[in-house]
Amino acid sequence: GETQGVLILKPACAFPPPVVAAFQRDGKPLPINRVKFDDGDLIISKISKDDHGYYECEVSNEVATVVRSTLLI
Repeated sequence: GETQGVLILKPACAFPPPVVAAFQRDGKPLPINRVKFDDGDLIISKISKDDHGYYECEVSNEVATVVRSTLLI
């Protein structure tokens, strides 16, 4: 079933500030209608069991490109 909640992923803190290139879950795009970005954070509303999986974010700035993964169980 669906539960009310929010998952917040902060991909990276850096200087100069990184640009978020892509967020995905299990290699697929995120559900646009439940996703928003706020100051570099990814916020997914209405978390449910179906949202489990590996979340991956690619960010980059002038210095480096970094990929960060998070597993939501």
